[in-house]
Amino acid sequence: MTSRIHHPIKNILILRPDRLGDVLLTLPTVRNIHTAFPDAKISYLCTKYTAEILRNYTLISDLLLYDPTIKHHHLSGIYQLSKVIADYNYDLAIHLLPRFPLALATFMAGTKYSIGSGYRWFSFLYTNRLYEHRKYNKHHEAEYNLRLAAMAGVSATPSADSYNFFHFPEKTISKVANITKSVFGSAPFIIIHPGSGSSSHDWPQSHFIELIRLLNKKGDYRVGITGTESERTLLKPFESAGIDYVNLLGQFNLEELAVLLKSAKLMVANSTGPLHLAVAMGTLVLGFYPIAPSLGPERWGPFGRPAQEHITPESGEKVENKTGHLIDMSSISPQRVFERIQQILK
Repeated sequence: MTSRIHHPIKNILILRPDRLGDVLLTLPTVRNIHTAFPDAKISYLCTKYTAEILRNYTLISDLLLYDPTIKHHHLSGIYQLSKVIADYNYDLAIHLLPRFPLALATFMAGTKYSIGSGYRWFSFLYTNRLYEHRKYNKHHEAEYNLRLAAMAGVSATPSADSYNFFHFPEKTISKVANITKSVFGSAPFIIIHPGSGSSSHDWPQSHFIELIRLLNKKGDYRVGITGTESERTLLKPFESAGIDYVNLLGQFNLEELAVLLKSAKLMVANSTGPLHLAVAMGTLVLGFYPIAPSLGPERWGPFGRPAQEHITPESGEKVENKTGHLIDMSSISPQRVFERIQQILK
């Protein structure tokens, strides 16, 4: 049974303890929730990792950190989480990631209204359920989030200013400015992010190297490579390739990376969280995506800003003969990418 949501709604919890890109694609929903309930406080349940960026989004009042492996593991951990949620006395919880422990926690906390998917065995724990399968990939991930929140009377049409509510500390801005000045001088720069955390099919490292070689030859922009400390092995082929780039791996936390991307002319990356972070910062992007419904740009591409770009294979191996999905990213040539970059930046 679905409960009719009655106003006033004064305290709202959004739940999506997920990866960076997934979380950033919920911000259009946060924006529209704020529009629908301008006097309400909005909290966000997330992981410690994504809290680094969400704490700078001014429409969010409080962050609840979720630790499913230790602190909130097993029933005792869920009970502890439910007590925290109960202390906030939320009127409405919107579960953008359907997970049993989270559904149980808001239920145990006595949250008046909770919205979630109707297609889970634990969906009875939600007071309001949306019967829509995301597995059919009919909408962009950000649109799926908006459609779920629409059950609370929130507009499902994304606002053009969804990403305009970031505010970063002056200390962070100054630190990043000093680093970029020391490594790039006054030259404009492009950020290349060759990793993806295995979230999709990657463009080959050899192609990234050849692209940097083409950019070096053109000479209009310096190149910086970003990534985590654990991705340092990705740079092995780059180190002996005789190309000019600045190694920025492991030098920035998420907050600092956001400020860095805001200063870049362009980001070139696989389908990954930092690509969506660049979009949120208003930076031009060019992302690599396979032609496959569950991984392609229609579901996971740059969202919410004009003039964002993606590029897909023109030919390649199929996932299986029946699907026709193109996942051979090597068929995207460095020359084709270089020419697209020239078009974007002209």
